[in-house]
Amino acid sequence: KADMPSWLTYYNQEDEKWGDELYGTSDYIKDAGCGPTVLAMAVSTLTDFQVTPLDMASWSYENGYYCEGSGSYHTLIGDALNFYGLDYTVSTSKDDVINALKNNNIVIALMGEGHFTKSGHFIILCDIDDDNTVFVADPKHKENMEKRWDIDLIDLETKVSPTVGGCYWIINKAHK
Repeated sequence: KADMPSWLTYYNQEDEKWGDELYGTSDYIKDAGCGPTVLAMAVSTLTDFQVTPLDMASWSYENGYYCEGSGSYHTLIGDALNFYGLDYTVSTSKDDVINALKNNNIVIALMGEGHFTKSGHFIILCDIDDDNTVFVADPKHKENMEKRWDIDLIDLETKVSPTVGGCYWIINKAHK
């Protein structure tokens, strides 16, 4: 069984506080808000800002990152991290992710078809152990947080974003 790290601020995009709120013009946070939700987790965990998925969805829409019918443009992740003062590196390297996680950083991953999604989905990776299994903070599917995931499987199922050239956003700041 996986235990959520106590230092992580976790949000679920289906939470009744914001799940039924519009993301953009025609989508709901519960359906299309994984990008704003992982960003709200990262920013709330790593900075002094407490940002909800609704706050981040509004920021995303107001700044042109909402993509009708499919969630968020991939540029949202890096631009929002920068906006909140977080430095990051985009990578496609599993070794970069392992090193970052061993140094108590968190990583936002873009997942393709597989265990986490049928199309595209953002998740947070954190808390790697000696067996290279990680805790996945999944903003939609709580059942994915009941076990630890092998980094090889995650790496196999990532999807490289054609607009940003990577599938991992390694945030260059250790958690508090």
